[in-house]
Amino acid sequence: MNPIKTLGFTLFFTFVFSDSLSQNGNIERSIIKDESIKALKEFQEILNMLTYTSLSDFERGVIIRNSYTENMNQIFLNDEVIVESDLDPVTDSVIKDMTIARYLGDFNLFYEKTEVPGTIQFSNFSLDTIYEKQGEKLAEVSFESLFKGNHIYRSEKYVLNKRKSTLLISYSNNALGAKILQISFNE
Repeated sequence: MNPIKTLGFTLFFTFVFSDSLSQNGNIERSIIKDESIKALKEFQEILNMLTYTSLSDFERGVIIRNSYTENMNQIFLNDEVIVESDLDPVTDSVIKDMTIARYLGDFNLFYEKTEVPGTIQFSNFSLDTIYEKQGEKLAEVSFESLFKGNHIYRSEKYVLNKRKSTLLISYSNNALGAKILQISFNE
């Protein structure tokens, strides 16, 4: 066989194959980004639901538990997920790490209830990185968080916070999904 034709075929095949891998990588990255943002928007929606005056304490408890227990509404890996608390509007207060169960419970207790929808707003999502650690695929997403409502014991207004979340990326029923592992401040 002609060496020039062989070289040409090899280069063409390598280009097409590597381009296909690159496209598949871009598609996977796009899906990971979408699923990660979807999980964070669901977290935002949970916080907003907890503010509604029309919900009973029992309904609020179910919403909180469903967010971290195994069911179709689960968005947190488990009840031990760590959140750096932004529940105190005083910006110079000490940052406290809380489990998600405690964070959602305290949010439910200390954030003013309202009939106005959407007082919690997350915005400016950015997929920062995707990496593997101990054989698991993780994603880090930055976003901004603003509480427009009030703390029931503090008169200070909440400020816009820059946040970062680490999410576990996994396949379930042949589809990629994301579960929140951690939420911290993004300084």
